[in-house]
Amino acid sequence: MHNPPHVGNRADTIKDLIAQLGGTAEVAKVCGVMRTQVWRWTAEKNRSAGLGGKIPQRHWRSIRAHAASMGIDVPSSLLAPELAE
Repeated sequence: MHNPPHVGNRADTIKDLIAQLGGTAEVAKVCGVMRTQVWRWTAEKNRSAGLGGKIPQRHWRSIRAHAASMGIDVPSSLLAPELAE
């Protein structure tokens, strides 16, 4: 069983999660988006449309289902850190 990444720098945490889920191409396939969309989730906000480590909420269910199928726990604080504070 995989352990969830430690919550720290949100972009790094999201990058770790994407890597655990099989990488950018796999996550894009699971969510039905292009790889560049997934890259934007990890890019800093000040870089070309980066989302600064946030995964849009419309993809949470797909990501959680894929993670669960791999035995990976995705805590809510990883997807919505502002709600955990």
